[in-house]
Amino acid sequence: MKNRKIIFGLFILTIIFLVSCKKSDTELTLQTYRYDCSLKRPIYEKGVLVKETLPILNKLCLTEKPSLDNPFTVKYIFKYDRLYFDRPNEQRVANATIYLHDGLSLVEGNLKWKGTLTEKQEQSIEVKVKASDIGKYRIGASIYVEGVGGIGDYFVLNITTNEIIVTDQP
Repeated sequence: MKNRKIIFGLFILTIIFLVSCKKSDTELTLQTYRYDCSLKRPIYEKGVLVKETLPILNKLCLTEKPSLDNPFTVKYIFKYDRLYFDRPNEQRVANATIYLHDGLSLVEGNLKWKGTLTEKQEQSIEVKVKASDIGKYRIGASIYVEGVGGIGDYFVLNITTNEIIVTDQP
């Protein structure tokens, strides 16, 4: 009976250890999401828009896994799309910016974009960034479309000595 209790206790401790070591499904999904640099349409359920949004799609993403002391690419993609298929495509003046947290340095590229967005045509800003120390670094981006409004996106890089985790939590 005593051996059964010991074995059962070790079994429970093993399960707790394994569960605590596993990354959450949300974290794994977020890691995958940030490396997919494709714009997604707003989510619809049964033909109804789940979340009301502006007619601007935007996404801030990484094109490669970041590493300490090595430049990595951050890409901000945006598009103006009113979802009309039978109307002529509009053009709008727009400004987009990528914001880097102190501790991240710009290695290559321009953090700002200004120009004309033609409806349904994707535009992007791509920059090379470098982190030279461990810590949490927020990278954000926003776009303002004249006569429509603005929208943005961000993520946080949590850089430790062992790994770099991409999260939406500050």
